[in-house]
Amino acid sequence: MTIGRRLPALLLVAVLLCACGGSDTSAPTAAAPIAAAAATTAAAATTPATAATSTAACPVFTDTDLKSDGFPDKLSALVGSAIRVDTQPCSERVVLELQGSGDFPGWWVRYQLPPLIDDPRGEPVEVVGSAFIVVTIGSWMTTMEGEGYHGPTMITPTNVSHIKQLMLLGDFESVTTWAIGLDQQRPFRVTTLDSPPRLVIEISTA
Repeated sequence: MTIGRRLPALLLVAVLLCACGGSDTSAPTAAAPIAAAAATTAAAATTPATAATSTAACPVFTDTDLKSDGFPDKLSALVGSAIRVDTQPCSERVVLELQGSGDFPGWWVRYQLPPLIDDPRGEPVEVVGSAFIVVTIGSWMTTMEGEGYHGPTMITPTNVSHIKQLMLLGDFESVTTWAIGLDQQRPFRVTTLDSPPRLVIEISTA
């Protein structure tokens, strides 16, 4: 009689133990979404970000004939030091560098139709190019005493594409004139810089 009464109780305990065991086997299933989310986050962290790139717009040059204040009367004791050509992302530049002491001279930069004339001889000068910027500045390039610039008076640059030739047209009575031969007429911008004093002609290539 005692065994018979205990049998239902033993069966109930067995059923409860099976139920607890079933709940343990379901634990990995509940954790699966968490592991998947962690893997997705790790994959996103290792994916390289695409960097946004931007290209700065070229400045717009509009000048084709420009004079400084005081030209042609503003002459200077500064004399020539160098003239050079270089290239920038949106332009090619001619830099006329001066030396000595004194105020910056007056200047005039403009397009001029051929024939280009030697000063003071008044004879035509051949310059390579299809369009010509003429630069006049109120300083000697080289003085009568030989002070100042001692470089070439005709330059055919090889580090640019659109500037074809530079030619010294005149160096007379404290006035210097250079011609810039180009492949075609292009707008330009003129600026002056200090330390050392420089006249910079930027010619658009955009």
